[in-house]
Amino acid sequence: NTPTPSVAPGSTLCNHMMDPSFAGDLQELGSPMDWWPDEPSMVHEEMVDSIHAANANCAAMQADIAAKHAASLAQWVQYLWTQIASLQGKVVELEDWKKKTLDDMTRLRFEHKLLRRRVCPAGEVDDEPKLPAKAKSMPLVLADHVDDGFKVKGLQTSMTAPASSMRPPPGLEVAQAATEAANAKQVRFSAPSEKPQGLSCSGSASPQTPSGGVPRSVSSFSDFGGSLAGEPLDEGPLEGINVVMSTTADGEVCQLAEWRIGHLSTKLKGCMGRALVSSPFSAWGLEDIRLMVFPDGKEPVKGPRSRRQKELYLKKVSEGPLDGCLKLKVPDCPAPHVIEYFLSIGSVRCGPFKHNFGESTVNGCLDFAIDWLGQVDSDQSLTVRAEILRIPGSGTPDSPS
Repeated sequence: NTPTPSVAPGSTLCNHMMDPSFAGDLQELGSPMDWWPDEPSMVHEEMVDSIHAANANCAAMQADIAAKHAASLAQWVQYLWTQIASLQGKVVELEDWKKKTLDDMTRLRFEHKLLRRRVCPAGEVDDEPKLPAKAKSMPLVLADHVDDGFKVKGLQTSMTAPASSMRPPPGLEVAQAATEAANAKQVRFSAPSEKPQGLSCSGSASPQTPSGGVPRSVSSFSDFGGSLAGEPLDEGPLEGINVVMSTTADGEVCQLAEWRIGHLSTKLKGCMGRALVSSPFSAWGLEDIRLMVFPDGKEPVKGPRSRRQKELYLKKVSEGPLDGCLKLKVPDCPAPHVIEYFLSIGSVRCGPFKHNFGESTVNGCLDFAIDWLGQVDSDQSLTVRAEILRIPGSGTPDSPS
């Protein structure tokens, strides 16, 4: 857009342009289009050659890197093939061990069948062994304490016996030293006259005598660990059911069953709405009586709980208010099948309740109208009680368990 400068007439430039020699010079220069040649200049060709050379060098470097990676990958492939061959060999070895073990088991079953036919009288041999009968109640913990270095009769002989043909699976052989260290502690049952030092059976954990006549005691797992560590045990009441003869507030004779539930909130969290059931106990000659705590109260949740329901349940059993149900279960109640009883949560007592357990084995109090967490002791335990009145025709009760 720059304006073309005007040439003043009579100026030196104007006189030079009017000179015929200037016109000849312009004709010698030719057209401006003739000033640029059609082919690229030498400088342009050198630039293109340098770019091609740089690309060739980069390609050569990339090819060298790819060759190194290919060599490394080939080494890994060779290593993996070696591992696969090793694993296949182990699989073959395990298959051989499995086949040999199955053959040994078949031979042992056949020998066992022959021995049973020789020992058992004719007509009493059952080729298909029956499953063991289910226990009528939950088993008790029979281990009183652990004795270091105690050897069970017959165990030492089996430990020192030569290895039989039934060896463990390949790769799972255990060193002899590790086996001896694992068997350094053995469970020993104390004699009736013995009492393990460091263990106290106070409160609800009193010695019990089952029908077999061998005395046994209920030992708490926390006390069991404390005795091993050499720490002094808590002399407070242990968890469990304690049944004693008592009288009600009205002066009636009853059997009082106390159940101390340690760490109530923790146990109810683990139950997640299911009933918390006590150990079985006996009263007035009735066996397998149990106390049952239902944390959901009168409206139990049916089916799986949602995340929101789980959060509400955990908050209820941790912070309250907790309004659960306490029920009594009597699975086998003789005629007339009617039992009268009281139920207590902490210091709150409800009743009397009268129920025919021949029609329904479970009955109890659905609402104590209190927050159960308010009845929890300082050690986070809750004590529930059942006062069972004398049952007609029961006579003098046996020793409570």
